[in-house]
Amino acid sequence: MTRSTRILAMTLLLVVGSNASAFGVIAGDCDSLRAQAQLLERHPEVGTACESIVAVEGRRYLLMSAELREVQPEQLVLRFRGATEDTVFGPGADQPIARDAGPALPADTAVGSPLRIFVPEDRVLEVFGESSTIGRPPVPVAVQPAESSDARISNYTCCPRRRPWYPIIDVLPQTATPLPLIGLLGLGLLSVAAGLARRRLRNG
Repeated sequence: MTRSTRILAMTLLLVVGSNASAFGVIAGDCDSLRAQAQLLERHPEVGTACESIVAVEGRRYLLMSAELREVQPEQLVLRFRGATEDTVFGPGADQPIARDAGPALPADTAVGSPLRIFVPEDRVLEVFGESSTIGRPPVPVAVQPAESSDARISNYTCCPRRRPWYPIIDVLPQTATPLPLIGLLGLGLLSVAAGLARRRLRNG
């Protein structure tokens, strides 16, 4: 392998690595979570959603996967990978994770888009709804579109608001057809017409 080829390969690896996190420095993988059997027993979705552990200004965060469910000016509704319930994030924190980030995702971000969520490692239980944490200040979190080329980061807060106050209905595919109903209606009308014809014959 020539020197120029090695340099090109190393450059590509660096670019891929920087795009993978796009925020912070990778500080470890999620294997450390597996040692916390109690955490994963109560919240297996934590292990499912966790991609890696990153360090930002000396603090560790879980980089987690989620799917966007709804964007509103004052809240963000998402679902962590492996979770069965939606989670609501509120407006930006008083002490945000990303200093120069935007306050919220753009309103035109497509529902269903994959997201990266940065959650403080020492407060992950609060994000997943532990009742013992009620009364503590909101958890600062950062959100990044997973497919964003500009690595845009937005600041939010989480919890104790766990679920949206209104239902979000999953749209099911429209596979049914009205033809059977139309056929039954036609059959009923034919029966009515036959009955009327018999009555006319009897009276005539």
